Amino acid sequence: MIMKKIILPFVLMLMFLSTLFAFAETVVYTPTSQSSSKAQVASTLSATLKPSGLLMVNHLTPCKLQVVVTNNGDEEYNGVIKIVGYYKPEYPENEAEVRYTNGEGDNITVAPHSDATLNLDVSLYTKDPFEDCPYFYFWVKDKDGNDMASAVKVAIDKDPKPYLVLVGVENNATPNEFENAYVGDSYCRFPKVNDDFALVRYAFRNIGSAGKLHFTISCADPASYNESFISRDYPSFDVPGDKSTFYLEEKFYPANLGYRAMHISFDVQYLDSEASPWGFVTIKNYMYHLALVEDETKGLTVPANIQILYVAGKSTGLDACKATDGFNVFGGIGELVVGSDKSEQLAVFGIDGRMVSRESVEAGVEKHITLPAGVYIVKGMKVVVR
Repeated sequence: MIMKKIILPFVLMLMFLSTLFAFAETVVYTPTSQSSSKAQVASTLSATLKPSGLLMVNHLTPCKLQVVVTNNGDEEYNGVIKIVGYYKPEYPENEAEVRYTNGEGDNITVAPHSDATLNLDVSLYTKDPFEDCPYFYFWVKDKDGNDMASAVKVAIDKDPKPYLVLVGVENNATPNEFENAYVGDSYCRFPKVNDDFALVRYAFRNIGSAGKLHFTISCADPASYNESFISRDYPSFDVPGDKSTFYLEEKFYPANLGYRAMHISFDVQYLDSEASPWGFVTIKNYMYHLALVEDETKGLTVPANIQILYVAGKSTGLDACKATDGFNVFGGIGELVVGSDKSEQLAVFGIDGRMVSRESVEAGVEKHITLPAGVYIVKGMKVVVR
């Protein structure tokens, strides 16, 4: 009897504890709290990605990417969606390697058992803009950092038109030598050319498709931009589509322009006007600094397709001359360079007064006259040939 009295309470206690544990287990796995509800919603979210149009890398124009979020859960999802893009199938090891992100994320609301769509403008880049990149990989995460899609592979398209990258510019300025001149109202330190002409050589690479383009290289007076503007045309230039480097170069003579400070630049247009709304080819560029005279820490930020130079010429004791009737003459090495705004016959005299050459000059066309070194008279002006 005593034993029954002892055992009965013990059995009742075990029954109570087993019931309590079963109840506790039920509480843990029933989504009654807010935190467990979030976990359930996150586990039911998934995402698919699809480009809207061409998806290209290393392109100035953003591409369109459509992200469809599916909620298979019973509760609404309201929060951000974060997207990370990389050109390798492994998730980037650090933030610096990320090649696309939508920042802090885009907000989206997805009803239970429904889809919602995000339409994003994306700019995708590789570490080296010239390496082949057939695919890009995307990760989509919810507001708690859970993966909704992982390493989704999306094919990359090649631009069907030429897409140029300006990879370098060379000129004949002497390093660390400058002349002061104006760019508009800004008094700046111009790179100095100790020669009779300005030479600019542009290097391009095309990461798009091959095609024909119309290049124009122009020169103007940077102080006014409206005097003696001159341009050289390449009306049908074949651009390779193999990412190889190709070059364009031009020389500009103060004798033909009437000024020494030069603003040299280029434009590129598609031959097919339907290829671009404005007809201009997309160019990836870079910038450089043109210092002010009064404070070299300040200045103008200039795109590299524009070269600002000052052609000082070689030291001769005599400058190039400019006549008031639109005629210019410049003494070079073994030659005279002349330019005129009208076609005419030109006589060149030695310092002793004898005529040494008679030439036909066409309007707006530089004329190079080969002569031995010496001092010559052209239209009453003394010019030195070295």
